[in-house]
Amino acid sequence: MSLFNRRDFIRTSLAGAASLRFSRLSAETLRIDKKQTGMGPVMLGNTGIQVSRVAMGTGVNGWRYHSELKRLGEDPFLDLLLYNYSRGITFIDTADIYGTHENIQKVWKHIPREKVQIMTKLWTRPNEWAKIHKPEAVVDRFRKELDTDYIDIVLIHSQVSSAWPEQTKAYREALDEAKDRGIVKAVGVSCHSWEAMTAASESEWVDVILSRINNNGARLDNTPEKVMALLKKMHDRGKGVIGMKIFGGGQTTSEQQRESSLRFVLNSGVVDSISLGMEKKEYVDDALDRIQRITNKSP
Repeated sequence: MSLFNRRDFIRTSLAGAASLRFSRLSAETLRIDKKQTGMGPVMLGNTGIQVSRVAMGTGVNGWRYHSELKRLGEDPFLDLLLYNYSRGITFIDTADIYGTHENIQKVWKHIPREKVQIMTKLWTRPNEWAKIHKPEAVVDRFRKELDTDYIDIVLIHSQVSSAWPEQTKAYREALDEAKDRGIVKAVGVSCHSWEAMTAASESEWVDVILSRINNNGARLDNTPEKVMALLKKMHDRGKGVIGMKIFGGGQTTSEQQRESSLRFVLNSGVVDSISLGMEKKEYVDDALDRIQRITNKSP
């Protein structure tokens, strides 16, 4: 056998083995035991979109088109995504700057698109490394990268100014057009300051808010009580509320703190879903076992 044919044979064999491994796993994931998982679905405000109680966050240390999950590599990323799905997590939280769009598209070989909800985010603040595209071209680029006809939720990413609605007007108009075309179902913002959150609470444009929330103030935009009160105001107005940094971006490490933070958020009646960055299967199991106990969904 020639060297070329040998390499081609090895490459084909490895690809076939990987395909067989994932096809077996995906066959299992398509039979989610809802009684075991207790992950939903839950309604996201008045958007009409149902999501799992937990979103698979792909932006652990996400920046400059990389994240901890991106660094896992394509096959481990897919394996982890399918494992999340098998535990009832059908909601994926991604963003342009995490660099995970192309990784996510590989799941369509194993799970039908309509069984998964995707939330992504577009970056609008100039940086020397950021891919700032014309607003009207962003959603189509995202759809191509994700290999999907539509995106469930698109957020304007990481806003810190009270003036963000005016500063991002061109992007908001482009997202409105995408909603009219039916290629985006809901729009909103992720906030990283109290001023930006306050502006979001007053905006009729926002369908979905992604906010940092926990009970110990780790990396929050105000006190836990004030943040929760503002989220309640938005929730009562029909906005979908998604919590992030439930464990303070890794700062909340003790058993008692993690449990109490989850209880604070999940029992609030305000937060529809939470995004958790879990780069290992054991992290997934730990978090979901806690949530099952808290929500009385244990088998």
